[in-house]
Amino acid sequence: MKPTAKKTAPKKPTKTPRPEAAAKPSAEATPRFKALIAAGKGKPKAPATEPPYLPPADVAPAPGTAPFATLQDLGATWIAYLKGNDAAVSTWASYQADFETAAAHFSPATDPATLTPEAVAAFEQSDAVMKTKKGRPKAMPTILKTRRVLRLALKWAHDAGRLAAFPYTAK
Repeated sequence: MKPTAKKTAPKKPTKTPRPEAAAKPSAEATPRFKALIAAGKGKPKAPATEPPYLPPADVAPAPGTAPFATLQDLGATWIAYLKGNDAAVSTWASYQADFETAAAHFSPATDPATLTPEAVAAFEQSDAVMKTKKGRPKAMPTILKTRRVLRLALKWAHDAGRLAAFPYTAK
């Protein structure tokens, strides 16, 4: 066997800071970014659990905002409202699935004005809320979120003047 020469790896060049990179201001200092923040369009914020704006309850509904005829209409309008107010896709998609659970329990054609505190309490204790499809108990955070979604949607409709009575008892 012939002896082979030892191969050496080429040396990596050392990085020197580029002058143009050092002179460029950060994204936070650019005038465009400052203008976006001033206009209220800065970095997106995490979605709140409650919708960010609800009209006061004492304000008369705007023309064309009649009371909801069905739970299906209420749910579709509420989800569209969440989408329009920059709720994260994961938020409104999970809220939509949980609202569909409630609509399936009551029937999508149910008039939301006919919901009573007793009917809501029965829904909150139903198997659709408390158990998985396989019959196992759901985790408590999942149960609470499913309950919360129906309450948020009904509260939104009530505060917007499109639902006469809020079917939850005061705590």
